[in-house]
Amino acid sequence: REEDDEGKKDRRQTYQLKTKDLPEDLGGLKRALEFHLRLLWLLLTGKAIPTDPEDAILCAFRAQFKTKKALLAQSTSGRILLSVKKVIGAAHLRKVSSRSKIVQHARKMDETLILYIDTRIAMFGLSRWCPDLRQSAYSVYNQACRLIALETFRHAARSHAYAEFAPNLAYLDDMEFLIRLYDHIVHHYHFSRYTREINSPGVVQESEESNTAYRSRQRLGDARLAYMQMNSYDPLLFALAEHGATSDDEEDPNERNVYHIRRRPERSTAANTFIRDFDQVRERNTRLDQSKRWRERKRRVPSNQKDTSFPTLPQNMPIDYFDPDFYNSLEASLRARIAIPEVALL
Repeated sequence: REEDDEGKKDRRQTYQLKTKDLPEDLGGLKRALEFHLRLLWLLLTGKAIPTDPEDAILCAFRAQFKTKKALLAQSTSGRILLSVKKVIGAAHLRKVSSRSKIVQHARKMDETLILYIDTRIAMFGLSRWCPDLRQSAYSVYNQACRLIALETFRHAARSHAYAEFAPNLAYLDDMEFLIRLYDHIVHHYHFSRYTREINSPGVVQESEESNTAYRSRQRLGDARLAYMQMNSYDPLLFALAEHGATSDDEEDPNERNVYHIRRRPERSTAANTFIRDFDQVRERNTRLDQSKRWRERKRRVPSNQKDTSFPTLPQNMPIDYFDPDFYNSLEASLRARIAIPEVALL
């Protein structure tokens, strides 16, 4: 493996940027760069995990470049070391059959921009843009990847290819900041996901799916609570919109945009009935209101309903929220924490 001057002292955590490190007027520049890097890397979904570059790519690169000086000389020479047609890059994405936002965006990009991106990759003899996360962040190979990424990103952003993110284009001239931002995304964020996957295969996807489900559950609970408050429901019912009392769901593997509701085993029949009827009322009234749009996912109760992925019990709930058999099976100390002696569903 190639190493820079720091060798084994290279520490990926030094590349992390926190919110306080980002300028307040950055706009959507960070999201635009994240999107651009996923496009270059062919990471078509947010769940995709970087892979290692092929050995043939690394060998061909090492044969051409031994030092950073040689790299910089090539970047200004105008020579192209590989046929652009052999590059699996932006032009390749346009031919991929996928609903991925990355693919859809590539299809809308200007032909000259597509050619520019793939040409910059070909200039360094690479058939594919793919940082090597096994190497130091500042190895010669990874410096080439950084150079390609930032040059093509600046060109794309100035061409308004990422206008939808509303980036502050003034920061395109701040190379020191762009390098730090690139290193955060590639050598901190993606590196951490890459190493977690190597150490525990499958754990990254499992964790991200759990986080996505958790956020979705929070949004649903917040929407229910807002509707209750706006329409002067009994405050005792507000507890049923608590995040901990809200069911999560998972996408139906056989039907697009349909989600199967998971079962909360502690919830009573009366509580389940109230929530289902309440959601139907919310949807009907929202659709009838010309000033609003119903944006929530389609949720159904499947015949073989799975239990929730978040079994922790909500606290301070009206007593009739709980299924009697479930509630009575608990220790007295736990029952005292999770229920109040009030009924909300009569």
